[in-house]
Amino acid sequence: MLNVEYNQNCEEYKLNKAILFYGNGYKTLATLHKIENKKLLAGKSLSVSDLEELFHSQTHNQKMSYFPPEILAWSRNEIIWFAKSAVRPIFFNVPEKNRLFLNKLSGKNVIWPNMVFRISRGNIYCWCVKNNRRPTENTQLYNPPFSNISREYRFCPPPQLRDLQEEDIIKYAMLAMDIFFRGHFSHISGFDINKKVMPCGRDKFWKKMIEDFEAGTVKTFPSHVLEASKLKLKDILR
Repeated sequence: MLNVEYNQNCEEYKLNKAILFYGNGYKTLATLHKIENKKLLAGKSLSVSDLEELFHSQTHNQKMSYFPPEILAWSRNEIIWFAKSAVRPIFFNVPEKNRLFLNKLSGKNVIWPNMVFRISRGNIYCWCVKNNRRPTENTQLYNPPFSNISREYRFCPPPQLRDLQEEDIIKYAMLAMDIFFRGHFSHISGFDINKKVMPCGRDKFWKKMIEDFEAGTVKTFPSHVLEASKLKLKDILR
């Protein structure tokens, strides 16, 4: 038997539906039930969009949010973000003796490639694209020419990412990308470098990029050094 108490000064409401939530510590499911004679009837499962529809009637409108043009796709807990090529410093903190020359170059400016990020709480995945036009679903994605990125395209994040508490996913994504761009590339991981497209290897490529940028002989990121992945943008939408 279901009984509901409410403020007697309010207008009277009749209990006619109920939403039940089920959880296992990792996922949450919801079901909608009609109520007759204060008893639950058999329910039906609800999707996230079903729940949003229930709480967004014409009399319960939410304030509209501004979406920056860099956002390619969005959900309440994940974003696909496009970052155009730009001049930014690059930071290194490598442990291997034969790579220590990179540490002396840490903080110097380079031209970063056009990048696509998939960001959720605690996770950053990244790819490159070859031009600065807004990607479409069929845009080819390329392997990022950085260390600290797994074969699944996941960036190995510093502790600052785990400490982010921002609830707004758009603001969270902006803070997460700032952490990515200001983070230190360190250990070798992820993709093997294709010598056909990057003959000098990843470390020496960035060394040469820094030298060429300081000499003023490079104006754009050399996209010919990017190796195509097996993915298009539509493959990372989920």
